[in-house]
Amino acid sequence: MKEMGNASGFVFQAENEPTIYWPEDTIWCEAVMNVIKQIQPKIIITHSCGAVWGDNVPIVMDALQTVKLCQVAADSIVIATHMDSLDHATVTRENLRKYAEANNIFSEKLLIPEDMEEYTF
Repeated sequence: MKEMGNASGFVFQAENEPTIYWPEDTIWCEAVMNVIKQIQPKIIITHSCGAVWGDNVPIVMDALQTVKLCQVAADSIVIATHMDSLDHATVTRENLRKYAEANNIFSEKLLIPEDMEEYTF
């Protein structure tokens, strides 16, 4: 989307630590899929609230796209963030969990943190 500009993501790698991929504000797309296939991250942090812009144009992943990412990144743990925090969001934590479980993506694969919750890997 022209108004949003180019997207960027980050890969964090350090010796004896899991590789982390943070695609940031993006929808599921070929570029994200290619990074996952290339680096095979242990952890992926997504913005999964289904935020929309303008005429309901998606600007971050929704539940369907987050589940697709989980399916493609079968060996990764996905941490879905941004739910219940943006006024232009369309997906809540509860919505995402229900949709994920209905598609056989469970809590050991898809983490959906509560506010201020922390994880250590």
